[in-house]
Amino acid sequence: MREDRAGRLYDFAWRITPRLPGPVAAFVFDAVAAGMRLSGAGGVRQFQVNLAQVLGQAADGPAVSVAAARGVHSYLRYWREFFGLTGWSRERIRDAVVFESLDLVAAARDAGRGVVLTLPHSGNWDLAGAALVLHGHGLIHPEIVPGDGGTTRARAVAMTQELTDVFTRAVRRHPHDWHVLQPVWPEPAPT
Repeated sequence: MREDRAGRLYDFAWRITPRLPGPVAAFVFDAVAAGMRLSGAGGVRQFQVNLAQVLGQAADGPAVSVAAARGVHSYLRYWREFFGLTGWSRERIRDAVVFESLDLVAAARDAGRGVVLTLPHSGNWDLAGAALVLHGHGLIHPEIVPGDGGTTRARAVAMTQELTDVFTRAVRRHPHDWHVLQPVWPEPAPT
């Protein structure tokens, strides 16, 4: 029953959001975000626990509360953009995202080297992915360069860890854009 209701809500949002004027869509999704924030619904409490871990603060502390409040609105902005994306022009999608280091992707491609493209679970990864495609490029982080030594597996593990570290720093800089509202870490042991 719950899954059926969620499916109907998704279908409704897919059909209606692209047709709404921008300010109306923003008002509706901001109102939903405010309701979630005040009620703790939709994983908001777990989001606070996750943010506390990332920020190294108490889950009920002021820094986590501020990040969680901003995060819930960022999360609903993501959904507004996600559901509305089908109504966006290619130009709007392409212009909505600012990329850095796209020249590195083109240089690697032109040199015949492969490039691993990743998008973190942060901000609007769907919009970023669509914009990357429309730019004819992908996303690369200049800090991640394959090493020369060791096995292929060891190099892949090292690059994966470097990418994880890049994402960790990004989440710490912009915790409100890290939309993870489900458990990530095991429960701490009772003291």
